[in-house]
Amino acid sequence: MTFFDTVGGETQEFQGSFEVTRQGWGVFIQAPSQDVYRPIETVVESTWNTAVFVLVLCVALSWFFARTLSHPINRLAGASSRFAAGDLSTRVSVRTRNEIGELAHSFNVMADEIEDQIRKLKRAARENHELFMGTIRAMAQAIDAKDPYTRGHSMRVNKYSVILAKELGLKGAQLREIHVSSLMHDVGKIGIDDAILQKPGKLTDEEFEVMKTHTILGANILAPIRQMKRIIPGLRWHHERMSGQGYPDGLSGDQIPLMARIIAVADTFDAVTTDRPYQKTMTFDEALQVLERLRGDALDTKIVEAFMNAYKRGLIRKDTDDTAVAEGALEPVEA
Repeated sequence: MTFFDTVGGETQEFQGSFEVTRQGWGVFIQAPSQDVYRPIETVVESTWNTAVFVLVLCVALSWFFARTLSHPINRLAGASSRFAAGDLSTRVSVRTRNEIGELAHSFNVMADEIEDQIRKLKRAARENHELFMGTIRAMAQAIDAKDPYTRGHSMRVNKYSVILAKELGLKGAQLREIHVSSLMHDVGKIGIDDAILQKPGKLTDEEFEVMKTHTILGANILAPIRQMKRIIPGLRWHHERMSGQGYPDGLSGDQIPLMARIIAVADTFDAVTTDRPYQKTMTFDEALQVLERLRGDALDTKIVEAFMNAYKRGLIRKDTDDTAVAEGALEPVEA
């Protein structure tokens, strides 16, 4: 029961309890209410504190375990994305010894194997390209060697052609195709009779007609090779003229593929600056005048302009003995 009493001039609330013992005695107990409820309040407060502590601990443990699990997975996912984007050096550093650690280790082993295989493939591709270009150069030299008047001609035309292609802004596959086509542009001469090819004097009309077939012969030689299809225009049509008066098909203007128009300028310049049975070697300046005279009629104007720009920039220059020099290595185009 609750009752109030005055103690020391202050009214206080008391809780009282009356019990009867087995012996029949009555026992009455009273105590201030604040003393009675203090243990209960202490228990409630302790319970709340324990509950808050347990809740905070659960949240902290959940965050820790979630981070322990998700962080390695995020690192593995990021590494996979970088690897897929081409960064083959990407590896994952995960120290856990659970399934995620095993997965990271497997990823690193796989990445090592793939990187090693790609390195081997690149090395094989470089070796194949070097073998291919070595074969092309050997063929070009063999063809030039058949004609004592054109020794080194294909190599020089190759240098001029690559310089002109770069001046015109060509890159990548187009540049590589011009590089190969210019080396091979006279491959058809392998089918021309040596008596005509090596004749010390001017060719007769009949002999010249035979000589003109080297363009078709060259195209036919490479036609069965699927990988050579894109370089054939340079072989077949480098003797066409912008006016339509060239051979073998009488193409004119933009009907002539750009590759063939580039090789035509390079071929013309080298032809007039080397000794031939039917003409004396022209000086460097005379050869430039020939290009200017032929622009628009036989040769593409913009390609002749590219040649002149290359000359002004020193990429094609006059040597001390008045011969032409094309700057740059013989192998200016990467695979």
